Amino acid sequence: MLGLLNKFSYKVLGLALAVVLTAQAATVITVLNFAADENDRIARQDLDKASRSFQRSLQHRSKALGDIIYSVTANPDFVRAVRSQRERERVLTTIQTAMAQANVKAALLYTAAGTVDTTFGIDLQDQDAFAELLDQQSGIVLLDNAAYEMAVHPINKDKPLGYLAMGYAIDDNIASRMGGNTGVDISILRTQQSGKVALLGSSLPTEEREMIQATADKVATGADSNIAKLDLSDHFSSKALPYAAGDPRVLVVFHKRVSDARRPFVALRGAMTHATGVSIIGALLLAMLLSRAVTTPVRQLLMAARRMSVGNYSKKLNINSSDEFGELAKAFETMRKGISEREQRIVYQAEFDSLTGLPNRLHAMDLLRESLRNAAKNGDPVVVMVMHLQRFREIQSSLGHEIGDEVLRQTAQRMRSGLDESHILARLEGDQFLIIAPDNDKDDGKRLARRLAGMLDAGLNVQSVNVTLDACIGFCVSPEHGRQPDELLRRAAVAKNDAQQGQKRIRMYQNGREARHVRQLAILGDLRRATRENELQLYLQPKVELRNTQVCGAEALLRWNHPELGQIAPFEFIPLAERAGCIGMITEWMLGRAVAQARTWKDQGINLPIAVNLSAQDLLGDNLIGLIEQELEVNKMPAECLILEITEEALVHDLDYAIKILDRLREMGAKTSMDDFGTGYSSLGHLQRLPVDELKVDRAFVTNLPDHPQNTAIVRAVINMAHNLGLEVVAEGVETTAALRWLREEGCERAQGYYLSKPMPAEEFIPWMRHWENLAHEDLSADVDMTDSLILRPRLIT
Repeated sequence: MLGLLNKFSYKVLGLALAVVLTAQAATVITVLNFAADENDRIARQDLDKASRSFQRSLQHRSKALGDIIYSVTANPDFVRAVRSQRERERVLTTIQTAMAQANVKAALLYTAAGTVDTTFGIDLQDQDAFAELLDQQSGIVLLDNAAYEMAVHPINKDKPLGYLAMGYAIDDNIASRMGGNTGVDISILRTQQSGKVALLGSSLPTEEREMIQATADKVATGADSNIAKLDLSDHFSSKALPYAAGDPRVLVVFHKRVSDARRPFVALRGAMTHATGVSIIGALLLAMLLSRAVTTPVRQLLMAARRMSVGNYSKKLNINSSDEFGELAKAFETMRKGISEREQRIVYQAEFDSLTGLPNRLHAMDLLRESLRNAAKNGDPVVVMVMHLQRFREIQSSLGHEIGDEVLRQTAQRMRSGLDESHILARLEGDQFLIIAPDNDKDDGKRLARRLAGMLDAGLNVQSVNVTLDACIGFCVSPEHGRQPDELLRRAAVAKNDAQQGQKRIRMYQNGREARHVRQLAILGDLRRATRENELQLYLQPKVELRNTQVCGAEALLRWNHPELGQIAPFEFIPLAERAGCIGMITEWMLGRAVAQARTWKDQGINLPIAVNLSAQDLLGDNLIGLIEQELEVNKMPAECLILEITEEALVHDLDYAIKILDRLREMGAKTSMDDFGTGYSSLGHLQRLPVDELKVDRAFVTNLPDHPQNTAIVRAVINMAHNLGLEVVAEGVETTAALRWLREEGCERAQGYYLSKPMPAEEFIPWMRHWENLAHEDLSADVDMTDSLILRPRLIT
């Protein structure tokens, strides 16, 4: 049932019926209420009219009665007959004749003294009831079981011989006669001395007379008087007046039956009910037609919407109408076409790369999944290959995005031309492509990779610009290297990364390499947490002046105790951070700890500079100067507490900017050092321009001194060149007494290495230095040759 009520057609039908029925009901109620009020008003008017007519009738009858009595009492013959006392028969006959003429039933003849002489039609029991009549000349006389409307006149007015009173009995006759004259029913009530109310007369039938009497009794006693009046009002519209003005003992109640008063109303109500029934039937038919006219196009629109909700946009919507539904249908059809076109574009964009027209990563994974499923049926291998254009970003940054996009388009076209129809070529992201070669083993994969690399080696001509491409390719083979699409793609990417980092441009996945790749990802993922939660630890390796064996500084080194992987060597995570572009947060951590450590030493009266290594990304970044200034300001330290070591890699990328930064550092007061000198590709011309203070000879040249002639020649040349350029020399990686002696003899200023001390936690540095100073003091006290004393230093190795 609720389902039907929720349908739009039934809602429209119900709404139309509700509107019609509401309007019809309002009309009927208004008309009937108006008719009822009008009938009540007319009933009240009839009662008012009847009361006025009754009063006029009473006045007319009372005057007529008075005139008759006067004519009798003023008649000389009647007066003479009363006076003579011998013509009594004539007096009585005259009175009876007058009673007949006046149509009265009661008369009284009084003596001149005011006593009753003779009565006519009255059983006189209470003369006191008539005593006051002589003084009032007219009025109502109440007896135990009767009431009379009386008029009295003196006989011989100048000298009354007696009085004549005549009157009407107040009974059913007078009520019926007066009711007939007024057009309503009349009931005449009197109040007795006991408090009861008696019905003197009524024009009503017996049953209704009893109802009036019962109501009067209840009102007189006060018991349920309101209820009694309400019960009476259901049958009659009534109005009560004193029978005689100023005398409340007798009341005249005018009745108009409710049924009589409302007879026109009942007829009107029947006519309205009939008209309402006809209207409802007509409204129902009209509402059904309207509902059908309205809901048919709505139903068609709903069906179209349902088709569209499940992705069916093929069926055209046909609603031939010129009204609002027709306009809505046209708009809906336009929307259908637009959605259909957009869905096609969305589906294409969801599955294909808009630049190259190749399948994108998501679609490629579906194709790979399907290829693996088909190959598994016959046990055929599948080669999954990932290719990366290594120089693409440089091409894009130097030649612009437009040429970069065209390079990708032409690369995709050339690669597609070098593949079989069964092969699948897709663009993964950026400058990476995926090749799926069903029914190819690892030998086929190697040949295919060499063919594609050779095709790209030929270069491209883009907008008259010759572009040389350098691709590295990694691949794996299913099922040897895996059976799941994600697994194979991941291992092909690992092989590609190995190709990028190694010397070979083409690599096949080697079992176990994924674990190393996962470890690298874990290290990169946890590196930020390590700097935030103090998993990193500052280590220091001392630097010693060779001429006097004094400690002259320390190099800050980094150690990482991973909570799950254990100790991770710097040579493992530092290159990862540099490749990932997050080396800056490590440098920030190192600078903060180094300056804070220098502050701690200064508070202890020790002023030693600490060397901090800067990567090429740090030196070429935008915030290096600001970071150093911030750390110095926080710790209230001068820039002389730092030695900033740079590598030659930064000079290759942007020499001018590097020089600018180094000049700023020198202006601040910080010293700079060229680290790992001799292992890079900077020219001596670059070195001449660089504002550095010292050169650090790489450990690769120092380790075999002085037994290795080539290293000896190189280090000697570096020392001489540095001195000629006004630079000092630091040798790192000193591990033997012979190397230390040779460096001192050649004029090298400072040295560091395991022979002097291993790197140590920062808190152990000062105790070590105190111990070193004590040994040096012992050598001086013993007058030991300083050259020989250096041989003792291995005892300090921690």
